[in-house]
Amino acid sequence: MIKPEDSASEPTTNTSGKTHEVLVVHAPRYARFIILGGIVGLIVTLVLTVSFPEQPGFSTAQVFGFLGLALVTVGVALGAAVAIVIDRMATRRARTGVMEVVERVQAPAEDDAAGTPEAPETPEAPEAPEAPQALETETDTGTPEAPEADKSR
Repeated sequence: MIKPEDSASEPTTNTSGKTHEVLVVHAPRYARFIILGGIVGLIVTLVLTVSFPEQPGFSTAQVFGFLGLALVTVGVALGAAVAIVIDRMATRRARTGVMEVVERVQAPAEDDAAGTPEAPETPEAPEAPEAPQALETETDTGTPEAPEADKSR
């Protein structure tokens, strides 16, 4: 919700009148296609492993592992190939558009409206450590009492 007092600090837009001709292409996300291809390869591996009877000399886990290595790799490669084909098709359908340059300028705050430039902030130098001072303690009467080391003077 925008409050009236916040409207002064909202950035304003300033169009400079510059325009550029740009090419608008809707490209696929390659990672999603590659991951999907790997998942499909894993599902096909699972189906093939349980579809065929167990082979003598190989356990079901070994067959799943060997098939998984091969079919997940093939699935990843096919997913990447499909993404490339879709990207090429999207490039053919690309459209040319006109882009207008817009600059966002922060509106000056009401305090700065008078036009007084503020000095840039400079980092303060670290202060030198102070010399240790004697601590004062209160006595039962409520008056400060100097530490024992100072009484010998």
